[in-house]
Amino acid sequence: MDIAKGIGIILVVMGHACCPKIPHGIIYSFHMPLFFFLSGLFISKQCKCEFQLYLKKNFRSLLLPYFYFNLISIAFHYSMSVIFHKELLEGSVTDNIVGIFIGMRWGSQYHHVLWFLPCLFFAKMLIYPVFKYVNGGGKWIIGIMFLLIGLSYSKWEIKPLPMSLDASLIAAFFIICGNYYMKTKEIINKLVRRYWQLVLIVALFSIAFNFNKVEMYEMNYGNCLLFLLGSISSILLICSLSANISCDFKICSIIMEYGKLSLIVFAMHYYCLFIPITLKNRLLPNSLLWQDYMYWIASILICLILVLPVSKFINNKAKWLAGK
Repeated sequence: MDIAKGIGIILVVMGHACCPKIPHGIIYSFHMPLFFFLSGLFISKQCKCEFQLYLKKNFRSLLLPYFYFNLISIAFHYSMSVIFHKELLEGSVTDNIVGIFIGMRWGSQYHHVLWFLPCLFFAKMLIYPVFKYVNGGGKWIIGIMFLLIGLSYSKWEIKPLPMSLDASLIAAFFIICGNYYMKTKEIINKLVRRYWQLVLIVALFSIAFNFNKVEMYEMNYGNCLLFLLGSISSILLICSLSANISCDFKICSIIMEYGKLSLIVFAMHYYCLFIPITLKNRLLPNSLLWQDYMYWIASILICLILVLPVSKFINNKAKWLAGK
């Protein structure tokens, strides 16, 4: 799980680091569904406790970091605005603070990168009664209902709901998928290993014909069938790879470090990308394609080098920021 989460969080960094069009379209087709899928691996055990305890644990681990890191984001942007004498904080400080509690993806300012945290929180709230009281195939029926409602809502061209509630419906479906994978992982991994070429072809085909149309933050999924095929096949390839790769490799142990600290890396990577992205916008606004790719790779490396020690420091000295 740590390797899969590590791969996922590195993909998040890659997607936010001045990402060119082609890798952006590939990464965004599945990287957020991957995190919801991984959140479902142990959901059955989590839902065995009483709802009050379940609510308290998830509020602490998801919503508290959401509020804390949003406040840090406001302070950071306000400070940078003063230092650089440029308005980097959109809207007033008051508007941004109000925006945290509204959690809208339109009409109010807040650190939009953190939308994933309330989305996962409410998805897990939706899932609790399903895993607590529904048995067998009933979970799949409810999960598919969540998926259809969420996808239909996105097609109606209605504005996003507060706290990413519309995306939570789709996230709940992927959580159920993750739970099913956990129960049958040996069989699924064996099938993926045997037919990995076919799974890869399905992933590439689906992504290619739904290219640059998927963005959960903006309620965009393109062709719904291709979105599902592309995301699930890509997720299975990553999970199968993570389950079978040897942890003895140095690169794997490094990826695991990012995976173990994924929430903090998720919240802090934006700041490590601030300087590279700012310089790119000022120095290379109309750069050539090869320059875009070189700068993209450099930004990723800078961010990954900086964010890991920062995340370790927070995890050791300020665990409360991460809801621990």
